[in-house]
Amino acid sequence: MFEEEVGIHIYSIDQNGSAKLVRMHEHLPGKRRYYLSHCNGLLCIYDSYDYKLSILNLTTGESIVLPDYEPNFQEDEEGMHFEFCFDAQCQKYKVLYADNIQYPVDIQVLTVKRECSWLAVTKTQDITSLEDCVSVNGRLFWIDCLRIVFFDFSNNEFGEIDISYMYEEGSYYAYSLLEFEGNLCLLERTHLPRSYLKISKLWMLKDVDNKVWVLLMKDVALPFKGTKLRGTKWIRENKPNFLASNEEILVTASDGKEQYMFIYSFLSNQFKKIKIVGLPKRKMSWKNHVENYCSLKDLV
Repeated sequence: MFEEEVGIHIYSIDQNGSAKLVRMHEHLPGKRRYYLSHCNGLLCIYDSYDYKLSILNLTTGESIVLPDYEPNFQEDEEGMHFEFCFDAQCQKYKVLYADNIQYPVDIQVLTVKRECSWLAVTKTQDITSLEDCVSVNGRLFWIDCLRIVFFDFSNNEFGEIDISYMYEEGSYYAYSLLEFEGNLCLLERTHLPRSYLKISKLWMLKDVDNKVWVLLMKDVALPFKGTKLRGTKWIRENKPNFLASNEEILVTASDGKEQYMFIYSFLSNQFKKIKIVGLPKRKMSWKNHVENYCSLKDLV
């Protein structure tokens, strides 16, 4: 999915790499910016122009706008982030607003229900970057320097996991988080300019409270043959995306012109390379889609 002046475009990609436009959210008049977050096949959209918070079911096409209210926070487009998550303990969807431009960090939570309002979180964490958030079992996770910071929706509290001992001094690695089989995973990849893209290690966090990690993969290179990805700088717009589902690891990467999808099977221990066709050449947000036939009216 991506946002531009004409609105939000949502595409599906099949196993052959063919892209299909499935939904369009038209851009409304006025100076506005959309903030998007995805969970369980539902897309949460915040419109900064009129403070509208809406939810779209990507399977059924049903959408709802939550009751009107003006949020009690400072709008700074550079620091604003919205994350959408399902809290299994109370069986409710929740939205987290965070602004790390403010100091201390401004964190507020909204429970999706008939009468909803923003609840300020008083005990917050100082987080350098709120990008690349991962939702796992009612918790949100971010990588922040040599630690993983998480927010637990069940008690609206922060926690952290030290990962400094996993870093090798002088090494050129970058780290990403992803959800796999209901667990948080930490992926370590090569980060040298114009290098082969290789998964150096993939760790799964089996126990959050006791910080128990299990190694799933080690030293697996993506099949670049027949592509120009070898000469790609893995930064900013060309940053690879890592997802997981159905016992497979999915990596999307672009050389600036062509886009590719690599699917790793734990059964064959091999990557399959697929060239993606039919997508516009824009910055994308990649998500695993699951079909969801729930009625949004039941949420409120």
